Amino acid sequence: MKKQRQFVPENFRADDAESVKKLYTTLLSEDIPLVPARLRDWILRWSELDCVLAEVSARRYVAMTCNTADEKIAKAYSDFIGNIEPLMSDYSDKLCRKMMAHPSISALEDEFGTWFRKVRVDLELFRKENIPLQTEETQDVQAYQKITAAMSVQDNGETKTLQQMSAFLESPDRNRREEVWKKITERRLQDKDALDDAFEKLFRLRVQIAKNAGCRDYIDFIFKDKYRFDYTPAKCREFHESIEKIVLPLLREIYKRRAAKMKLAKLRPWDLACDELSRPPLRPFKNGEELISKCGEIFGKLNSSTAAWFSELQKQKLIDPDSRIGKAPGGYQIGFEESALPFIFMNAAGTDGDIYTLLHESGHSFHQFAMADQPIIAYRDIPSEFAEVASMSMELIGSTDLNPFYSKAEDAH
Repeated sequence: MKKQRQFVPENFRADDAESVKKLYTTLLSEDIPLVPARLRDWILRWSELDCVLAEVSARRYVAMTCNTADEKIAKAYSDFIGNIEPLMSDYSDKLCRKMMAHPSISALEDEFGTWFRKVRVDLELFRKENIPLQTEETQDVQAYQKITAAMSVQDNGETKTLQQMSAFLESPDRNRREEVWKKITERRLQDKDALDDAFEKLFRLRVQIAKNAGCRDYIDFIFKDKYRFDYTPAKCREFHESIEKIVLPLLREIYKRRAAKMKLAKLRPWDLACDELSRPPLRPFKNGEELISKCGEIFGKLNSSTAAWFSELQKQKLIDPDSRIGKAPGGYQIGFEESALPFIFMNAAGTDGDIYTLLHESGHSFHQFAMADQPIIAYRDIPSEFAEVASMSMELIGSTDLNPFYSKAEDAH
């Protein structure tokens, strides 16, 4: 539930650079008494301002990804990341330095020590010359999304998104699957040069950001930037090598058995999503509205919290489920920080996998609801390693009762 503001005026214009500067300057120039409670109050005021700005940014990002073809929406998002987010980055560094230099900082270690550890990394990595580069990085990602969101193909006289076409890769008809796979692939290849150029530009940009921050390479930079305190790139390489040695041979055996069941000499890319016994694909819902309603039944049976939280998502229309032309691909959950509400974005096409996507993103959203009372925004920004605990757990828990979607015979399928 949205809390009453204590510091940011109700008529505050989050998209006005001068208004943003004024509040940040107020915090920066404040003479904080040598009392831990007063430093804590100052931190809470700073967090409130960041919550307001973060929500505006998130809502503009959601609007842009929901309709990448709308130039007005795209400009509103681009203007915010070009004019306001650089200010946020610059003032965040200044405010962090002011906070960490305060004589009472050690008295708040018990409450905010985890955040302070991250702040010390931020101070180590911050370089003013990286601010415009990081703005450019965000804008380049937006441009990439616009390219991929515009991808569509003609199929039986209809225009379909690539996500909608992917549903036909589950068809028992091998010729149909091959036709669909080639249509999807050929459409992607039409933008090969544009996508390659976008990747190369991002790569060069990120290498420069890392170099400016005094890091060996981008991997060194991003591990610090994402606060990877508990493992290293070397550990990741070791894990990758173990997958190659142990898991890939098992996967080859699985594929070998699959080919035998399908009576194929060799599997092709279009043979991996269909049922290996040639049973028709599961089509558990007709549209996004039905998907949401039936997931609501699942969460209603779990416990009172999941029932109430998902009901709130439905009531406030905080789920955009269906795939459509101009919508960015993929799925995500994002928090509206001041309102203490989550938003779920996905591209459903009527498949069994879409159920698990909504269960997954709902797990993230329930985590967001559960963190609503955390005192500062920093404690509602969790690392991806732990964020996925909530989402993957909800996939497993929710999938124990899919009766709203399937009959017993289908469930056995």
